[in-house]
Amino acid sequence: MFTLQRKVKKLIRDPKKFFEDSRLVKNVMQNNKLISAPEKPTPAVALTQRLSTNHNGEQKIKSISGTTWNKRLGNMPYEGKIDFKKPLDKPIGMIVCIFYPKGLSEQKINLLFDKLDQYDDFRYLGKERLHYVTYNPNIPGNALEIFERMDVESRKNISNLNHIIFIDAPMSICEAIRGCGPNGRIIYINYLNTDILNQNILDVVIQISNEDNNLTKSMPRLIQVKEFEYLAPAIRKIVQEGAPKEIDMLIPVFGCNQFYREEFMSFLYNKQHGIIWVKETKFSNFENMREFYNIFADNIIGLAIKESVFLRYQDYINNSKKGLELALFLERSLSEGYSFDIREVSDK
Repeated sequence: MFTLQRKVKKLIRDPKKFFEDSRLVKNVMQNNKLISAPEKPTPAVALTQRLSTNHNGEQKIKSISGTTWNKRLGNMPYEGKIDFKKPLDKPIGMIVCIFYPKGLSEQKINLLFDKLDQYDDFRYLGKERLHYVTYNPNIPGNALEIFERMDVESRKNISNLNHIIFIDAPMSICEAIRGCGPNGRIIYINYLNTDILNQNILDVVIQISNEDNNLTKSMPRLIQVKEFEYLAPAIRKIVQEGAPKEIDMLIPVFGCNQFYREEFMSFLYNKQHGIIWVKETKFSNFENMREFYNIFADNIIGLAIKESVFLRYQDYINNSKKGLELALFLERSLSEGYSFDIREVSDK
């Protein structure tokens, strides 16, 4: 209390001396010169200075707003070795990286980064966390040849990514990166409206088009936006859906009203990802697993799955009345390591 009174008296007696002696001013003084805050560059200036270089000669993205993005993991050149740095290791499950082609308009990619940085309530996509990689869109070779151009350390670094976002990447690049680790979600942004030859390795497709497409029957998750400028909300939505859940609730999808509460209480949350109720049937006369999935799906009378599983395959599940999508959900989810509690229900 005495100290506060003394400082107030000093402020009233000699304001100039008070501020000269204050700790705040001393902290921002260097060599007897006051450091002023840098002026915010205008968009016109920032557009001409988007790329800056640090003392190691590494390129950084400098966005239109003047924000510098320095989480560059590497580059995939036309030929030669492909190196990737180690990404951030926290928070678990929320490590995001965008792969974009070198030929993409600098203005577009910087506007996208600027919009992603504006989510103050979702900083996983902000400048302090979002990683990026550039690649040559004409990179030669198949997935195995590209994969072999990465050393073990680079593959390990890529395997630490949780959400891998490709902008119009060749399938050979997507397959090579997928080969580094099975746990990362592959999110493909189809900007040029090209045919996606191998949709099985993709977890999400964000289609940039004004026209309807035919991807819904074979994609577990599809979002369509009209323009490149609308990408940021779609990317946030997808990453947020894939975030780890503190409480992964069991969601009744259909046909669950007829089952008693005990059916849900006996579910093993730590070992399984959902409950499938199926009519008591002898499953025979099928030639392969895909045919079996179709027969099995036709006999499902109830489905309850964890929230994380629902969000991952929601386009399959939302269209499950059509039958085919439910069979695709079974095929895809089982192949990716999910397990379900199968409960037979007698007609008696």
